[in-house]
Amino acid sequence: VIGIDEIDKIAGDAARDFLNELKVVFGIPGCFFLVSVSEDAMSDFERRGLPFRNVFDSSLDEVVNVEFLDAAKSSELLAQRVIGLPEQFALLAHCLGGGLPRDVIRAARDIVETVNTAQRSLSLSRVTQAVVGGDLRAKVDATLHEARKETVEPETGKVLGWLRGIQP
Repeated sequence: VIGIDEIDKIAGDAARDFLNELKVVFGIPGCFFLVSVSEDAMSDFERRGLPFRNVFDSSLDEVVNVEFLDAAKSSELLAQRVIGLPEQFALLAHCLGGGLPRDVIRAARDIVETVNTAQRSLSLSRVTQAVVGGDLRAKVDATLHEARKETVEPETGKVLGWLRGIQP
């Protein structure tokens, strides 16, 4: 089994060309390929007029759309990865990850790290505050970094002031 992830990171026609070149090896007996492409990328390809479905349909035996997880499925996924994660934290991870498995796992990792760092039992409220606050801080810091590059005044100064005001 050969996994090819994030074909959607390949720009424009290069993704289509990559798949067309790769078709040559798809016929190897006993060899299976699992290719992932985000839903956003498929939509982007279609909007740019690239025949994304045509390329995939002519390259692959089957195209499967993977839906977002519901809360129960997110909890099941996390139960397979984290021993003893309380249900409220699994559901918080589901909410923070929006049902996207990769993001649910990342959120759970942040939750477990927050609890472990505290070295004591934390309430759902405190964990939520810490995880969401940390994410907000990171986003504000990144936005501040980019906004400082702008030279349009007084607007840049206003945006920087506003961002500094919302830092948790």
